Amino acid sequence: MLDYMVAMERQFGMWGCEGQEKLRNAKVAVGGIGGIGAISALMLAKSGIGYIRICDRDAYGIENIVEQAFATYDTAGVEKVTAASCEMKRHNQFAEINAFTGDLSDEAVAMRLVEGIDVLVAGVDNAAARLMLGKVCAKKNIPMVVAANIGWSILHTVYFPGEHHYGTIWRDVQGLTWNDGFPDLNDPASQEAIQKEWNIWVAALSSYEPDFLEKFLIENPSYYWYSSPPAYFGASMGVLDALKILVGRGQVYAFPKIFYFDMKLGKLMSWEDMAQRRAAIREVWDKGIDEVVRVAKNWS
Repeated sequence: MLDYMVAMERQFGMWGCEGQEKLRNAKVAVGGIGGIGAISALMLAKSGIGYIRICDRDAYGIENIVEQAFATYDTAGVEKVTAASCEMKRHNQFAEINAFTGDLSDEAVAMRLVEGIDVLVAGVDNAAARLMLGKVCAKKNIPMVVAANIGWSILHTVYFPGEHHYGTIWRDVQGLTWNDGFPDLNDPASQEAIQKEWNIWVAALSSYEPDFLEKFLIENPSYYWYSSPPAYFGASMGVLDALKILVGRGQVYAFPKIFYFDMKLGKLMSWEDMAQRRAAIREVWDKGIDEVVRVAKNWS
């Protein structure tokens, strides 16, 4: 019979037997099983988390293979949560994997994901779902780990319940109405303002090739240009902080501190650096795509 502690023994030097027991008894949720979410879920399973709940709305496609851990030629067309739960179980036979399909921009779905869990890792790739997860985590007093990759770039921070929840970073965005400390996702004007701000962040931080930044700005596709190294890097930052929270070891990268690394330039940047880029893109946003691309080239 397999022994849990034997399987997890190589981690004891990081947080001891007591810390590993905490992970065994922990309940963690992962929202979104794409680039960040898939590798996060896999690393959480490998770390010995005893209960992992996952949710995503999509199935894998061939185009996901370049980035997403559970996307293979064999899983193309398979629901992400189905492919993920099968693979996760191969890496942690002791874990209970609870998987369901749903749209995390829906409050009932988001609440189902976080109910009774200790930490959420938010790997969703759209503003509405991330805002909704932030809202339910704030309501339920649950830490939300946000890891993201946009093109060449990695962003990571942790939002603890209280003053600095995920709604905090939207406070300087114009055109929003508010509900319970978060932008109102049911208000059409707020939806438009949220998407505009999301696209500004992508243009400011992604370091996309100019032709493909222009394509993103013209088409506003439901996908982003990506590759596996930034996703794996970003996910590792997020999962490690989730583990720190659970075992009570180490320093967590908590908001208002944000980890932002441009892998193209090999440069670690501060929140102030990021804000300057965003401000520069905001200033020219309404002047047209050519102006946005011109400004973004300064960081390529």
